[in-house]
Amino acid sequence: GACDDGAAVYQAQLQINEFMASNAWTVADDDGKYFDWIEIYNPHYEDLSLEKMSLTDTLDEPDKHILGELVVPAEGFILLWASGTPEAGENYLGFKLSQEGEAIGLFDKRDSPVDTLEYGPQATDFSAARLSDGSEEWGIMEIPTPGESNQ
Repeated sequence: GACDDGAAVYQAQLQINEFMASNAWTVADDDGKYFDWIEIYNPHYEDLSLEKMSLTDTLDEPDKHILGELVVPAEGFILLWASGTPEAGENYLGFKLSQEGEAIGLFDKRDSPVDTLEYGPQATDFSAARLSDGSEEWGIMEIPTPGESNQ
C-alpha cells in the first residue's frame, strides 16, 4: 500500500553516519564493555523505525543481522554495537567490524540498499564519520561522537 512506500522512501534516507572498527576505550556499553559500533542518523522530522531492516558487514549478504524494534529519533541517532553477540539485546549486532577494513551496509526489509560503504584499515579509537551529519564527505575523527552530532 501507499503507507509502505512512504516508509520505504523515508527509510532510504537513513544513513550510516559514523562507525568505529576498533573501540578500546572510546565508549562503553551499559555493562562497561568496549565493542565496535555503528551510528545511524535520521535526518527527518519524525522518528523512524529500523524494524525488519538489516545491517551487514558483507554487502552480498544483506540480511546478516535483521534489526528489531529499534527507533531512530527525529533528527537523531542510534548507536548499534557490532559485538557479535546479538543475544545481548536489540542494539547488539551479530557481527563485528574488521579493523583491517571491510564494508557496512544498511538494507531495507526488501534487501534493497539504503546506505552502504566500504572502508580501509582503521586506527584504534578513531572513528570514521561523515564530516557533518548526513553529508557525502567522510573523514577520520580523532575525537569520535558516538550517538551525537558530528559537527
